[in-house]
Formats: sequence, C-alpha cells, structure tokens
Amino acid sequence: CLALATLARPEGIGYAVALIAVAAVEDRRRAGRAAAVVALVFGGYFAWHWLHFGHPLPNTFYAKVGGGQAALWRGVVNVEEYLTSQLAWLPLAASLWLVVRRWRQGWVRLYAVVIAAAAGNVVLVGGHTFAFHRFMLPALAPMLVLGGTALRDLSEQLRARTPHAERWAAGAVAVLAVWMLVATVRVPIAFLSPQDLPPRSGVMRAAAFNDGYGRIGSWLRRTMPADAVVATNAAGIIPYESRLPTIDMLGLNDARIAHREMPMGRGAIGHEKHDADYVLERRPDVILLGLPRFTEGPLRTGAQLRNHVQVFFGSLPGDRKIFLDPRFRDQYAPRSVEVEPGKWLILFVRKDRLADLGQI
Repeated sequence: CLALATLARPEGIGYAVALIAVAAVEDRRRAGRAAAVVALVFGGYFAWHWLHFGHPLPNTFYAKVGGGQAALWRGVVNVEEYLTSQLAWLPLAASLWLVVRRWRQGWVRLYAVVIAAAAGNVVLVGGHTFAFHRFMLPALAPMLVLGGTALRDLSEQLRARTPHAERWAAGAVAVLAVWMLVATVRVPIAFLSPQDLPPRSGVMRAAAFNDGYGRIGSWLRRTMPADAVVATNAAGIIPYESRLPTIDMLGLNDARIAHREMPMGRGAIGHEKHDADYVLERRPDVILLGLPRFTEGPLRTGAQLRNHVQVFFGSLPGDRKIFLDPRFRDQYAPRSVEVEPGKWLILFVRKDRLADLGQI
C-alpha cells in the first residue's frame, strides 16, 4: 500500500518514509522488508519519471509549491484553520494525551506519525486552496480513533470519582459531531485568517464554475477549427471537452511557466505562477482571462469589459499583465458570444484569425 501511495501523489514517499521509520522502532527486519518493496516500486518509477520529463517531481509541484517562509507560514495558517473550524483541537488534544500514556504501543506510534505527517505536509507545501482541507484527510481517521480511545481511557479512570464520566465523554463526542456538521454550512472560525465563505458554499460555487467550463469546452469544440489554440487559467475541463491545444496560463500543465522562478507564498494558492510574455509569444488564437464565467447578456462597453475582467486581477496577476500589455491590445479583439441561450461568454480572439474562427 505504501509503494502504491508513492505512485499516486508526491507526498506518498514522505508518508512511506515516516511510517517505515516508526515501524523500525518495533521491528527493524519487517520495516526493512517494507522499505525494500517501496524502494523497488518507487525507484523504478522515479527513475523513469526523471528521465522522461527531465525533472524529479510532478509539474504541478513546481507550479504550486514555493515561497520560503511566507509559504510555510501560510501552511501553518491552513492547519490552524482546519483545527479550529472543525473543532479538531478536541480530538487532537485527546490523541496527544493518549500518545504520552501509550507511546510504547506500536499502533499508537503509527497513528501519531500519520497525524504529524499530514500536518507537516500541509505546512511544507504552503497549504491548499479547496474547501474541506483535503490534505488533512489522512489524519482524520487516526485522530478520531486515538481521541476516542483516549476518552474511553479517561472515563474509566474517572469513573470512581465521577459516576457520569462516560456520559461526559459521550457528550464531548456529540458536541464534536454536531460542530463538524454545522461547520460545513457556516463561515469557518479561524484565529489566523479571516474567512468569508462556508465550505459548502465554496463547493457549490466550484460546481457551478465546473458546469460552465463543460459548456464552454463543448462550445469551443463545436465552433473552433481543430488547430485553434486556446489560453486559459481553467485548463482542466475546458481542454478536455474542447479537444483543442491549450496553454495553461497557471502552469499546472506547462513546464515553462511551472519552472519559472518568481516570488511566491503570498498570493492565491496554486494561482501564483504566470508568464504573460511567454503566453503572448505563443500567440494563442483565443485567450480566456480570469476564471471563465457567463454573463446574462453581451458586454457592449469598455467599462463593462474592464469590470468583468478585473475581478480576478487580485488572485491572477498574470491576467493583469496580459490585459495591460500593448501587444494584447494590438493583436486581440474582445468578443461576447452566446454559448447557450442566455449564457454569454467574453473571450479575446486574435485579430488575424477572426475570419477563420467560425461563429465568433
């Protein structure tokens, strides 16, 4: 399982090393066998990956991770947001109490290391941008098991002095369950970072964006010639549905942008890498600025266009540089197109390709 985990995500090797190391405290021979299996599976894959792509880590790692102390602090803030918003301080404290009492038990050490590895991963990569703290998911089950065991041990110790100790423990679990349920639909509580959107609302908004991306991609496939090149920040669903050559302006699918050296750690997570010069040098036929979204009607004035585009300049600095670049103004024309009845999209089309790009 650890060997397969190393193939799924780059932090898989970190989990493998941590768990094998703690297992070696109890049984070095067994840990050695596990390490050999992981090394055999991961070593071959790693060597092939490096030789094939020219870099040891996935392209998305270079696009998202970096920024030094600023990014590390952002990771700390992310962990605190998780612990506070989910009231996970309660099972974490109970887990720590149990770890101190039962450190000699192997399963306790393994569970504790998984929790520490998950938190350490979030800090090292500088946090993550999506709702529900997915990078902390590996820690959730171990933390709840350790916390539940700690409450059971504590209630047994207090039973002689407090007849209702088990009820107090059950009440603590009930409070945690209700809190975690309510936390999905209210604005999260956090000490180190202001929050303005409930997690469920964030997921629903992302779902609406994704639905729009699918419609946009399908429209591009129906409308554009097969050789048309699109540049977009939403380089997942749109290229998949459109089947068109696509420039990912955030670098997740572009090695040039992902490996560009630039300040990181203070912007929107996963949206910091950009290279306006490189994108414009590639001369894409269509540029979709921002996160493509529909309007209820065509944008007819320059003020409407600016207001629509500038919404994302704060989180997508590369878009601002493209929009203000004289080459962009000279070479591209804005177009409002009706993707579906009542759903209008603003895109920028290369002027010398207007005659070739179908219904635009």
